[in-house]
Amino acid sequence: MVVVVFTCNSCPIANDYEGRVNAFAKQHAGPESKVALVAINVNTIPDDRLDKMKQRAEKKKYSYPYLYDETQKIARDYGANYTPEFFVLDKNARSSTWARWTTPAMKPRQNKFSRTGRNRGAER
Repeated sequence: MVVVVFTCNSCPIANDYEGRVNAFAKQHAGPESKVALVAINVNTIPDDRLDKMKQRAEKKKYSYPYLYDETQKIARDYGANYTPEFFVLDKNARSSTWARWTTPAMKPRQNKFSRTGRNRGAER
């Protein structure tokens, strides 16, 4: 299973989720896990360019790949319109779930995904 997170450096809502995403990756997406996590940034403003992404990933100690697609094609292919936006891929790399993380805590019983709610923040 792969969790794809569309995120960026500049969105305050994506920044609010960053700690939860990092904790999830460290707890559930390690080298021995059956879960992988990848973050993708498709924004094109200066704060979201590759050099700034590298700085942020190093500073925040991301344990997962943080990729950049300045063409924004992958976001269009997934239908991602906001940051953060989560997609869970099954073993055939098909999106089995679109999800919005709705709880602030990383306790297993409190992690919930919801199809409700949208935020602003993705610049396209």
